[in-house]
Amino acid sequence: MSTRSSTEVLIGLYNVYQTALSYYTNVIWVFPAAFLTLNITAWTYLQGREHRWSLLVVALADVLFTQAFCKLVANERAIINVLKPLEARLRIRVGESIVPNFESGYNRFTRIKSADAFKIGIAIITALALVNSICQFF
Repeated sequence: MSTRSSTEVLIGLYNVYQTALSYYTNVIWVFPAAFLTLNITAWTYLQGREHRWSLLVVALADVLFTQAFCKLVANERAIINVLKPLEARLRIRVGESIVPNFESGYNRFTRIKSADAFKIGIAIITALALVNSICQFF
């Protein structure tokens, strides 16, 4: 059974979810840049060194970073799934001008989920780094 929430409670929830979504989105946009910077720095420093196992350690750390990034994206999607019905309920109660429907202005290009493109790119880089380090290790 659903309970009827007051408008104030809905607005409070809306603010909490919007803030969480903003934080997750910021981290998702910064993460790939940090990932690439750390990788380029580590691989440049370790390339040609005698410690072949250190490249394998970096590649295994990349696997953990990739898993963390996929979890961040899943968390962001979960917040979006909760936020959409909440926004719809608020639009009904307080009006379209206070809670606008941003999805109506999306086109094919803006509907592309950049987090998915980042996930694919990070996964490819991780796989290549792992294969490269294993080949150099043996």
